[in-house]
Amino acid sequence: MRVQRRHACAIPLALAGLLSGAALCLSGALDAQSAQSRAPAGNGTPANKRKPASLSPLEIWRRSQTLGADRPMRAQFSLTTWRDGQSFATLAQVTQGANGSYRMVYEAPPSARGRVVWIYNRSYWQYEPSKNLLTRTELPALDDRSRQTAYRQIERNYRIRLVSERDAAAGRPAYLIELTAVSGGKGRQRIWVDRATFKALRVETYYADGTLARLITCSNVAFPANIPDSELKPAVGPNVRRREATLSAAMRESDSRAMAERARSVGLAAEGPLGFRLERVMVSRVGKKRTLQLIYSDGLETLSIFVQENGAPFRQASAEWRAVPMKRITAYRRLQGHTSTLLWTQHGRRYTAISHLEPSAMEAFVREQIR
Repeated sequence: MRVQRRHACAIPLALAGLLSGAALCLSGALDAQSAQSRAPAGNGTPANKRKPASLSPLEIWRRSQTLGADRPMRAQFSLTTWRDGQSFATLAQVTQGANGSYRMVYEAPPSARGRVVWIYNRSYWQYEPSKNLLTRTELPALDDRSRQTAYRQIERNYRIRLVSERDAAAGRPAYLIELTAVSGGKGRQRIWVDRATFKALRVETYYADGTLARLITCSNVAFPANIPDSELKPAVGPNVRRREATLSAAMRESDSRAMAERARSVGLAAEGPLGFRLERVMVSRVGKKRTLQLIYSDGLETLSIFVQENGAPFRQASAEWRAVPMKRITAYRRLQGHTSTLLWTQHGRRYTAISHLEPSAMEAFVREQIR
């Protein structure tokens, strides 16, 4: 399981994080450990008879993102999220192969039962039984450099602490590690990492106030040596309708220069305070208006800014909106549960920022964006 982020598309991203493989090179650390295990002990005792050295929290986390993420597995997957006093649950049977490939068959909620999702051969496939439709979307390549950049971002923005070497998850011995933010106003994450395979089997994500936001678990876990390709390759009946989709509306991390230029064109920066950087730019419509969405991330937390051209000045329509002075302008903030919204108009545009950060952290980020 790779790192989990809070995002509007929680299920696809959670699965991408849970199931996709990674290629961060740990050969140096592993080679060093292997050499140490072969070296004779100082008292003449063979190294393989000695108690193995404890791994550091950072090593455990890195192995969960690399060795563990690419380990074949069959399991029942459960995702529960809590928002505004309500809980939302997803259950599925997951089969994961090597190199990030997997198949996921939904069991709940009822509206998703029978849905099947595959990641196979650099494509995302989704079968919707209610529409008898199979959609294929080609995924952008994520090279080793991009992965390592993502890992370093988390390591800069979060402290990784070993809570316990002797915990358990899915009935198996596990390490328990915790990621806490270097900057205030952010949430934290706890990850249970299987000791034998380094597969993350349980992830708890908390809001900044300590409330549980999301729980991901794997149960009925099995780790076969390999998964036959026939179980991972998309397969549906001959009468299923098919459709090709594209990601042309979104610019990914590999388009960093284009994304930075797009951000500047609407008066925003690609880099922000609190360790955030621009990760994705998308174009959509809100009502009849064309809207640009810029998604910033610090590795775990995300923050979105929606930009609409020719935005009318905001008129405070209710008491739930609070005026917040921001340099030369006034922004308006609304807090609903754990969702913080900040709205302002500038340069003939309306900006709306949304995140799960504490209001003070959200304001600090937006204040640096206002020019």
